[in-house]
Amino acid sequence: MKGLIAVLFALVILGLAFFLYSSPSAPPETTEAEIAQIQSEVGAVGDQWMAAVNGIDVGAAGDLFDPADTHCVDGGYYANYAEWQDHLEALFSTWEDMNLAWTSTRVDVFAPDAAVFVGEGEGVATRTNGVFNLRAGVTLLLKKTQGIWRITFQGSAGRWTPVVEG
Repeated sequence: MKGLIAVLFALVILGLAFFLYSSPSAPPETTEAEIAQIQSEVGAVGDQWMAAVNGIDVGAAGDLFDPADTHCVDGGYYANYAEWQDHLEALFSTWEDMNLAWTSTRVDVFAPDAAVFVGEGEGVATRTNGVFNLRAGVTLLLKKTQGIWRITFQGSAGRWTPVVEG
């Protein structure tokens, strides 16, 4: 009987050790419905970005970015949020009117709290140095912090073609 109790005790200890020290299971896969929800939320941020650009609204554009994160845009680095805001103010001060629209967009979901928005757009931009037809591509890397999607990186490129009047 002592032998049987010892074996049962050893099995309980082994089972407990296996339970405590086994690798944690992988997180559950994101469902199609969850992916669709993230795509919708991140797509809305892309639309807000476009509205801020069209409205030449520094505050609205700045609010879309994570104030606690590093800010890199189009090869420029801004060490803090204040530098980023200064850059936006200087850039937007060269714009008189913007009329851009997305021609295509997509959202790729990396995790429940990380996604990328990619958009192509075109329209007419009036700057202090002339009127331009603009074709642009924009990539926004976003993370969700405290329930809010914020941009942590923006990459954009465009072709500004002067409008020739005559």
